[in-house]
Amino acid sequence: MRSTDRRILIAAAFAVVASSAQLIYWALAIATADQYIIEYDGPYWRTSPQGSLFPLPRGSGMLQALSPVDTLDRAVYSVIRSNLYIVIFLVTTLLMFVLGYLVGVALSR
Repeated sequence: MRSTDRRILIAAAFAVVASSAQLIYWALAIATADQYIIEYDGPYWRTSPQGSLFPLPRGSGMLQALSPVDTLDRAVYSVIRSNLYIVIFLVTTLLMFVLGYLVGVALSR
């Protein structure tokens, strides 16, 4: 295998791993936000205790009471509502491809 092929293969592997992990995270975060968060003078969890969007998305509890979304989850929710997660997904995948290519260059020396 030529060194250029090896570099591209390593870069593609880095990009696939990064994009797969992101795809799973964003899909779970969007599903959780759509199901459990309501807009009422800002985002609120529909039920208590609070759920979470980061680091692992999980829904809120069973008690029928609004509970405020904390600061970090509010930031993730804003990214989801503004569709900025698409840009984050693409940029991170591209950066991981470049990082994988640089690792391939370093390994081929």
